[in-house]
Amino acid sequence: MDNSRNFVKEKATDSKKTYGLAFFETFVEASKSRQELKKLCEKFTQVNIVIKEEGDMDKNEILPIDEKIKVYAGEAWTLIHKRREEDGWYK
Repeated sequence: MDNSRNFVKEKATDSKKTYGLAFFETFVEASKSRQELKKLCEKFTQVNIVIKEEGDMDKNEILPIDEKIKVYAGEAWTLIHKRREEDGWYK
């Protein structure tokens, strides 16, 4: 499955911190995108991985990919990040 459409490359305008954002349906889908996530981490100071599936945000297979990765799991976090994207939080 081509996950490139899941990646939104954005930069916060109000700080020096830059953000990458990727949406996934499941932890398995995100784990299979290790190479794409590594490349995303090269471009940003923080990469937010948003997974619709409920799961452990602090202990999972995705965090060890890079220390820049933050995982947000569950439908509530997915809704929050989609709204942030719509509101221009990511530019």
